[in-house]
Amino acid sequence: SEKAASDTHQQVQSAGRLIVTLAPAMFNFTRWSFRVDPETARRFTIQVDDARDLPEVLRYSAAGFCHVVSETACKAKLSIRHERVGPDQVLITLEFVEP
Repeated sequence: SEKAASDTHQQVQSAGRLIVTLAPAMFNFTRWSFRVDPETARRFTIQVDDARDLPEVLRYSAAGFCHVVSETACKAKLSIRHERVGPDQVLITLEFVEP
């Protein structure tokens, strides 16, 4: 429904804003950005740049942080994938799990 799509959009925007505001405070040597997948509003990506000095163990912690914040803000179950796509960049992708 249109209302459900609007609610999802608001929840995703809220999650993205929270993450890109809070995460740089914990990892102050990195830059964080957020975008909704153009193919579906039910999937969004957090991009971490300047991540060369982010150890792999902290990549997992950061992904866990994103997962918890997103599930709380979206009031839904989300799947998560995260990977270091280059020496200086990490992508964290979250997607709503179909009920």
